[in-house]
Order: sequence, then structure tokens, then C-alpha cells
Amino acid sequence: MRKKVNNLVLMICLLAVTLTAPGCYDIRELDRISIVTGVALDKAEQPGMIELTVQIGKAASLGGQEGGGNSPEEKPTQLIDAVAPSVMGALDSLRRDNSRTLFLHHNQVVIIGKKQAEAGITPYIDGFIRENETRLEVWLLIAEGKGKDVLNTEMELDKISAVGISQMIENKMDLSKSLGIKLLTFLSKISDQTTSSVIPMIRSIKEDDQTRLSLSNLAVIKNGKMIGVIPEEQTLGYAWVVGGVNGGTLKVNTDKGLSELKITESNSKLEPVFDKNGKLKMKLQIKGSFVISELIGFYGMGINQISELLIEGAVNSLKRQITSCYATAQRLKSDIFGFGMHIHRFYPGKWKSFKNDWDNIFSSLELVTDIQVEIEDPGLASNSPGMEKK
Repeated sequence: MRKKVNNLVLMICLLAVTLTAPGCYDIRELDRISIVTGVALDKAEQPGMIELTVQIGKAASLGGQEGGGNSPEEKPTQLIDAVAPSVMGALDSLRRDNSRTLFLHHNQVVIIGKKQAEAGITPYIDGFIRENETRLEVWLLIAEGKGKDVLNTEMELDKISAVGISQMIENKMDLSKSLGIKLLTFLSKISDQTTSSVIPMIRSIKEDDQTRLSLSNLAVIKNGKMIGVIPEEQTLGYAWVVGGVNGGTLKVNTDKGLSELKITESNSKLEPVFDKNGKLKMKLQIKGSFVISELIGFYGMGINQISELLIEGAVNSLKRQITSCYATAQRLKSDIFGFGMHIHRFYPGKWKSFKNDWDNIFSSLELVTDIQVEIEDPGLASNSPGMEKK
């Protein structure tokens, strides 16, 4: 996946050749364009205005050649910004004040500051989808502070923060595809008025004299505004419900010892059901396969006994992750899981009677879980050193 992100570096080299080749149609000289790598949208101090910031990668840095280009003291990117009542107005202002043409085709991320997200983001998203040079396949993020500050953060391993952030999201999605969202996907989700969306949040963490970036919580978006947060410890609970957790580990704590289980495969199935009294419930079935990555404790026990304990512990751990996340969503009256769409698909007739009061119905809707866990492999060693001796 890193290769996909690093294609931005290769693109500069290709542009240098193709754009200057004789006979090309509608060419733009490399020294006449500013290649935008990241965009931030923040609430401006002036009422009703936004601050739009674009990160521009300097050609020498994007080329990645050693021994030339920027000096070690020179930043590999620069930020330019404009304040306007709309995205298009801000972009027009940046174009007028910039000696080079903004080239948006290789933008990696759109980062929205928390204050602007709480004030509303839907009107400004419209500007991105109508601008013919912007990409809909860009990552969408909410900054816990200002989006501009996130773009301005220097990363140790990546010269261009927007490229590094894009790779961070790719790595997160190795755990579950639901933990990242692109602009186009977000647009499709907000078209369903009963489903709330979640957008990953990013924050700056200061440690000693350095600052690093971290993907943490999930912002809950309802009616075009950020109304709450799914805490980091609950994010995998969300992923288990919507499906597709195929990486990472699950911590299992038993009265005999601790274990880390590596997730190798999982699938989930959601189905609305009615009990004998006609009461609506959501049924969630999960099947997960795990490999034992680490064992601490379990002295005097064989691997078969341990596996039984771990299966029980894994089921309980998954239930806690799911129920805690579900409780947060219910408190916010936000159907982030798409339960309404499932009911509409299974029972279109009944959905008509639920739709208008779905927020209140969802906030008290019972979730029934059926979790099946399989331990595929105890790892390279069936017993840890000294396990059976004590």
C-alpha cells in the first residue's frame, strides 16, 4: 500500500518528462504549477467564513533526490491559505494570489477542523465535488484541533505530512476497512437521512521536543454536523458490528493469565428480527478466527485448557467492545451502523412506520449478539517456558 501512496513521488518525475515533451496537448509546464498534496478546512474568526489551507509540495522534495533540492533546514512543503465564505471563493482567492496554477489532482487528504465540523461541513463538501480538478477519492479526516496545524506538522519518516497521513490511514485500514473513509463514500452515506456517518479523527501529540500525529477517535456526523465522538477504545467495537475486522490483536484477560490474540479472519451478519411479542431487535452474528500471539501466566495449565479459557475470554472481550460502542451511539441517537438500511431491506413495509421516529427507536433498540470464536493455532510453541512447571 505504501507503493500506492509513494506514486506521488514518481508522478513528479513523470510530469517533468511528459509535460515538457513537444506536441503534447494542453500541457502545463512543471515550473508553472503548484502541486497540492493536502487541504484543510477550518472555522475562521469572522462569522460565516472559513479558512481554507492548501499544502503545496516543493518539486525538489517531491522528487526525493539526495544531494540536491532543498537544504536540510528548508521545509519540504509550504502552506498557503485564504479566508472566504465558501470553498470555491477561497480557491479563487488562492489562484489569484499565487504565481502558479494550483494542481489539485494529486491531493491526498481533506482535513476539517473540529470547530468547523461542529458548525457544519455539508455545505463546504459541495464545493469539493463541483470543482472539476478535485478528487473524490481523497481521505476525509476531522482534526481534534485545527486542520491547518495538522498539515503543518513535520513527520519524521515522511517529508510531506499529507502523504504520511494517507499512509497512516492505509495502515489503519489493514485492521478494518471501516476505519477510513473517502470523500466519495461519505457523500453516499449522507444521502441516507437515517444513517449517521463516522469520520476518523487525527490529533497532534507533543512528546518532549517533538510532535507526532495520531489517528484516534471517530467523529460522529449527523445532519451534516459533528455531534459527538466514538472514543478510541470503542472504535474496534464499531468495526466488529459493520464487519471486516481482518487484522490487529484482541487482548484477553482471564483470572489465570493474559493473552494477545492475533485476528486472522472475521465476518459479521446483521439481521432485524421480531420477538414473539412483535418487538423489533437487531441480531448480530460474528465469527472470528484467532492465533495466539502471546501468553502471560497460565502456570500449570496445558494448551487445551488455555484455549478454552481464551475462547470464553475472547467472546466476553468482543461483547464489551461492541456494547460500549453501541451505548455511545444510542446516547447520541445516531445510527452509525446502518441498522435502518437493514430494516428497510428486510422489511420495507414495516420500515415506513419506523422511519419518522427512527432516532428514538434506535436509542432503545436491543442488540442481540451471537459471537463464535475459534483458536486456529497456538503459535510456534504450544507452551510458554515454565508454564507447566509451576
